[in-house]
Amino acid sequence: MSTLRADTIQSTGGGAATLTKQHAAKAWVRYDATNTDSINDSLNISSVRDGSGAGKQGITLSSAMANTNWSVQCTGTASGTSGGTLTLDSSGWQGSGTSPYRTTTQANMRGVDLATAALVDHDDCNVACFGDLA
Repeated sequence: MSTLRADTIQSTGGGAATLTKQHAAKAWVRYDATNTDSINDSLNISSVRDGSGAGKQGITLSSAMANTNWSVQCTGTASGTSGGTLTLDSSGWQGSGTSPYRTTTQANMRGVDLATAALVDHDDCNVACFGDLA
């Protein structure tokens, strides 16, 4: 026996459904930073921004969040590294500027090779955003 419970599921006209439950991710993206920040798949993401230099990217949301207190979860790894990580970063990247950086429509990420501490572009970047939409 299965049970499905949702506050709202509505068709967007193209056959896809939008879940507006409070605890669902309001945006997510999987992208390849080694290939001009190409988006593999996403929801509510208008672009991945290049922060001018290896390991520096940012996301731009299609629909704004209600405030700047939303949560950003980041993961990533790079081929050819012994271990990598993708984390939320500051407005100036690498810790300069407001940290952590997020507006109602943007957040910055930093890709790092854990063995060398060097900034690197990961080929498997994953970001999920949780909070209230405006």
